[in-house]
Amino acid sequence: MDLRQLPTSTVLSEHISLCRLDGVDIIRILHPECQAAISLFGGHLLSFQPQGHKDLIWMSEAADFSGKSPIRGGIPV
Repeated sequence: MDLRQLPTSTVLSEHISLCRLDGVDIIRILHPECQAAISLFGGHLLSFQPQGHKDLIWMSEAADFSGKSPIRGGIPV
């Protein structure tokens, strides 16, 4: 998931914004040390990537972001 490509709905702070992926609102964190995404639908950590490393969170290719069924992958919070 390329977090930088998600359309921004609201900027919450210098590094945190609210974005939307299909039917799901996502908190996006773009910090110099890492980037992360947290779905507000089901409270899932969708992505965590320290700077210079690959994403540490697994997401299924079949992940459904319609907001109608559970997201496949990530970590429920």
